[in-house]
Amino acid sequence: MTSGLEHIPAELAALLGRYSYESEARFFEGIVSAVRETKNLPEAQKDIAREILSAYRGMGSSNDSVIMVDGKVDSQVNGHLHKLLRELKTVAIDVATGSAG
Repeated sequence: MTSGLEHIPAELAALLGRYSYESEARFFEGIVSAVRETKNLPEAQKDIAREILSAYRGMGSSNDSVIMVDGKVDSQVNGHLHKLLRELKTVAIDVATGSAG
């Protein structure tokens, strides 16, 4: 399950970067780097999972993200974005609580 902690943020970074959401992409790139650096450190990975979950709290959080394409909301792109965000949240909960296999 911790592989999802690496590949889903990498997909999010690529998607956000493709549409010039650079600061958001850098957040997920940082997650990827941190996960790689702590590959064999389960407690450190739990901390990373908790950091990811903190991005889902409050107004202006990851849940509120919308990608604009040519000044318009692209439902297909945003559908993919929110699917990845839901998957990442599930993986992060599993890792943070020790439920990941």
